[in-house]
Amino acid sequence: AVGGFGDQAHIPLLLALVIFLASLSLALMVSAGLSSLTRVQHTWYFALILATTSVGIVMPTLKEQGMITTNYGQTMVLAAVVADVVTIFLIAISAIVISKGWNLEAVVIILAFPFLYIVYLLGKFLTGRNLFKQVSNELSHASAQIKVRGTIFLIMLFLVLAQLIGAELILGGFFAGALMSFFIYKERSTLILKLDGMAFGFFIPIFFIMVGAKFDLAALQRLDSSALLIILLVFAAFFLKVIPGLFLTKKYGIRRALGAGFLLSSRLSLIIAAGAIGLKLHIISEGVNAVIILLAGITCFLSPTIYTFIVPRLQQSSKNIIIIGAGKIGIALARRLKMHGKNALLIDRDDEKVQKVAKEGLNIRHLDGLDVTRFQELSLKTSTPVVVVTKSDDTNIQIAEQLQKEYGLTNIIVKDNKADSAAKLKEMGITPMNLVMSGAITLENQVLRPHTYNALIESFDHYEVEEIRIENPLLNGKLIKDVPLPKDGFLFLLNRAGERNIPHGSTSLKPGDIVTAFGTLTALKEIRNIFGGDKS
Repeated sequence: AVGGFGDQAHIPLLLALVIFLASLSLALMVSAGLSSLTRVQHTWYFALILATTSVGIVMPTLKEQGMITTNYGQTMVLAAVVADVVTIFLIAISAIVISKGWNLEAVVIILAFPFLYIVYLLGKFLTGRNLFKQVSNELSHASAQIKVRGTIFLIMLFLVLAQLIGAELILGGFFAGALMSFFIYKERSTLILKLDGMAFGFFIPIFFIMVGAKFDLAALQRLDSSALLIILLVFAAFFLKVIPGLFLTKKYGIRRALGAGFLLSSRLSLIIAAGAIGLKLHIISEGVNAVIILLAGITCFLSPTIYTFIVPRLQQSSKNIIIIGAGKIGIALARRLKMHGKNALLIDRDDEKVQKVAKEGLNIRHLDGLDVTRFQELSLKTSTPVVVVTKSDDTNIQIAEQLQKEYGLTNIIVKDNKADSAAKLKEMGITPMNLVMSGAITLENQVLRPHTYNALIESFDHYEVEEIRIENPLLNGKLIKDVPLPKDGFLFLLNRAGERNIPHGSTSLKPGDIVTAFGTLTALKEIRNIFGGDKS
């Protein structure tokens, strides 16, 4: 394998399965033990309630800590997804078996997975047709919003199907979400951004309002030993996730293994839904259901808090793209870079503006761009991209010159509309950005190559262009045709010592070359792994 290209990708999934099975086994023992304290008619179902995990808490926490793209982060995401997927399926089956016994409905639910695969194949066939792509692209950005409407239709369809076969609605919702995930690239999809807005801005608040409205405090007070039960369940919630998390010790160390266990202990919507189903089936009492709701609230607060205390944030300052000037251009650029999954750090000297921008979810620091000595806090590397876009062109040039002199930065872009200073900046190795010329180039692209421009600028669903520096010494002298590149990506430009060429299969590679690659996010990630370098 070239540069670790043959890494065993199945190991994280195997670890995730082992963690879940160990957690479920412990949950069964805990459930059996709790049956002596409160009414637990079905030990198995109560164990499923305890075995749940909240993917909606795990993923944002890992992303915030800069861990989401690491092997450790991917293992934790898989562990959370496996816990949710398997428990959703088992809860749906168990609900039917408990209420009606083994019958045709239970068999139909099991056969739903092959049905999902058939629908997936049909969807793949349709999305591969040019006519389907053309109609979808034309309508998706118009008032029709066909992709959003299609998604809502898909959700409603699976909810109706779940109702018809007698399954719980959460299973139908899961199938709809799983099917959607096959066709969109979640990190950059505009559809995901729209659905996030609908979910977090409308549906999820309503869900928790209803949970709060139905919370029965009186039932909790009537429950015998309610305080003891809450304490025991909170302890059990962490115990049956932290202990299995220790399986990660050998690969990631004891600190990260403990952190994984605590983060995977978070529960939220699924455990509440499972409790509501159990209450409807008279498996648990109203008091126990109230305890489960409290447990969700306690764990979703404590779990990420404990995790961030145990596992320090991954330092990625050297990979930040620094934007000096939080004006309209700087903020717009930071937002677009964030949508591309890049780490953009805004710098501005206006404290009031810094606080306002921070509330919008952008990464920003209060620094004076002219005080370049303060930039030592950012751990700048010579290759760190810096974009200077303050209101004053003269200030921009002054900041750029000082940064280059102080830190030897080689990738500085400056907003400068003065024609007489452009040549001087280029001689210094600083890239000037003329807003008039940039606007003209944008219009030129829209006139001469609109499809390519829209694909790369407006669409976040499929493709990306990226420059990658070759660092892997094993590729020295190797021909491109002998490198196992992914089928969804290709190289279309090679920069060697400032000389640009179109690469072919017979082109040899050398460390230090910068290749321009085009493809899906997954393909580009594979290419980076093969070449052994970061984005240049």
